[in-house]
Amino acid sequence: VEQKWTFHTSMPKARWYPTCVTLPDGKVLIVSGTSSHAHHSLFGGFMNLDYEIFDPATNTLAEPKKFIDEIEMYPFLQVLPGGTLFVHSKNTTKIWNISDKKFLHNEQTPKVFHTNIIGTRTYPGMGSCVLLPLKPDSETAKILVVGGSTSLSPDNNTAATTFAEIFTINLNNPVDSPGWKRISSQHTQRLLCDSVLLPDGTVLVTNGAAKGVADDNKDAVREIEVFDPSNGTWTVLDSKLQRDRLYHSTAVLLPDGRVLVAGSTGHNWVRAVFSPQRHFEHEIEIITPPYLYGNPTRPEINASPSAIRYDTSFEITCSTAQDVESVVLIRLSSTTHNNNMDQRYVILSIIDKRNNLLKIKSPKDGTCAPPGYYMLFLLNDKKIPSIAKFVKLVKE
Repeated sequence: VEQKWTFHTSMPKARWYPTCVTLPDGKVLIVSGTSSHAHHSLFGGFMNLDYEIFDPATNTLAEPKKFIDEIEMYPFLQVLPGGTLFVHSKNTTKIWNISDKKFLHNEQTPKVFHTNIIGTRTYPGMGSCVLLPLKPDSETAKILVVGGSTSLSPDNNTAATTFAEIFTINLNNPVDSPGWKRISSQHTQRLLCDSVLLPDGTVLVTNGAAKGVADDNKDAVREIEVFDPSNGTWTVLDSKLQRDRLYHSTAVLLPDGRVLVAGSTGHNWVRAVFSPQRHFEHEIEIITPPYLYGNPTRPEINASPSAIRYDTSFEITCSTAQDVESVVLIRLSSTTHNNNMDQRYVILSIIDKRNNLLKIKSPKDGTCAPPGYYMLFLLNDKKIPSIAKFVKLVKE
C-alpha cells in the first residue's frame, strides 16, 4: 500500500545476477548469481550454488542450503502444477521437488534433460523462456525456449540460433517426461530476446541481436515475431522496432493488451560514464499485437473482485456474457536480462454464463498459480481481449 522499498538484511553471500521466483506458498526462491560484480568477468565466476528462501509475510530469510553442483547466472526457473520446479541452465534441465527440496532422481542419478541445440540458452548467450498457457487439470505442461547462442561458450562473434524448442513435462510423473523437442524455427536468429505471453495465448518475441554475447553483441534484430502454440507456427509482424534493442532491453505486457518495449545499452563503457544519453536507450516503444488491428470491438469487464481465493468460484459482470469465449489470468511481469521470472498464463474454467454475469472457477492451488497480482482478461470467440482488471490471488 505504501509503495516503498524496505531494507530487510544483507544476505550471507552476494548474488550478482540471480533468478528469483514466487513459490506456491508465496515465499520467494533465490538461486544462482556470482559473489561480486567483477568476479565473473575477471576470473570466470564464483557462482553461488546455494538457494535461499525469503518469506515476505515474516520478513525473514532462511539459511542458505545447497541447490546444485553447477549453474550459470540467470537460470530459467518455472513453478509447475503439482509442486515441482523446472530448472534450466545453459543446455541442461533438471526438475526440483519444491516441498522435498531435492532434485528428482532416476534411480540414484539426478534426472537430466538436454536441449537439442548445442549452445547455451542462458546468460551470457541467452534467449528467453516461457511457460505456455496452463489449462485446468491438464496432465502435461509445456515450456518454450526461444533464441540463444550456437555455442556453450560464446564470444562476440558467435552466431545466435533460430532453433526453438519445447519441453513437455509429465505432471503426474516428471521423471518420465518427454523432455525437449525441436519445433518450427523462428524466422530470425537472435539472442538477448524477450518473449511475452499475450492474452490470446500466443507468444510475442522481440528485441535481440544476431551475434555475440551479453556485453558485446551486434547486428540488431528489429523484426517482431509471434508464435502460436496451438499450431506451432511463427508469424513475422509487418511493423518493426524503431530502435535497436540489445543488451539490457526488456518487454512487458500492458493491461490494454499491447506490449511495452524499453532499454538497450552499447558496449562503450567510457561513453557510458561521460555521455550516458548516447550510450543508453532512453525511449520506449509500444507494440500493437495483431488482435488489436483495426480497432475491434472488445469485451468489457464492468466489475470483478479485487482478490480471489484458490479453488472457489467468483463472479464477473461484463458487457455480454455469451460473447465471452475464455477467461484468463496473466501474472504481472518482473523481468531483467531477458528473463521474465514470474510470467504465467492460466486459463480459468467458466462455470456459467447469464446475461452480463460470468461465474468462474479460480485456480486450484498455488502450484497452478502462485499467490500475487495478475491481470484478468476476457476473450471473445475471435480471441480479442478485454482491457484487463487487476486481481490478487490470496491463500486465505
